Amino acid sequence: MIHKFFVKVSTNINEIKILKVIRAFNQEPIIEIQRRLENKEKILETLYLDLEKLREFRKVLRSIINLGGEIHLFLDSEDDEVSLNFLDNIIASQEDTKNYIEEEDAFLHDEDE
Repeated sequence: MIHKFFVKVSTNINEIKILKVIRAFNQEPIIEIQRRLENKEKILETLYLDLEKLREFRKVLRSIINLGGEIHLFLDSEDDEVSLNFLDNIIASQEDTKNYIEEEDAFLHDEDE
């Protein structure tokens, strides 16, 4: 099973700005994004193990919040709502793992020489 984060967004203010932020991330037509907003459907998603996309995803979510939007973040299903802090922890963990692997690779490379 491939794990994914997805988000539902609701807003009463700055809707156009929020639409633009969402559009920049998911490249869907504005009319489709607007329909999903109105119907409170999932509007953004990203893979759990794609560190670069997760960083971008987090940035988009923070932009939406800063514009006055409300987010509901889920992992895999609507039964598993998680916090933005949980996403931050996942990103930090993946960054630590990436750094460890890079350090080990550098160490092994140095031993080979």
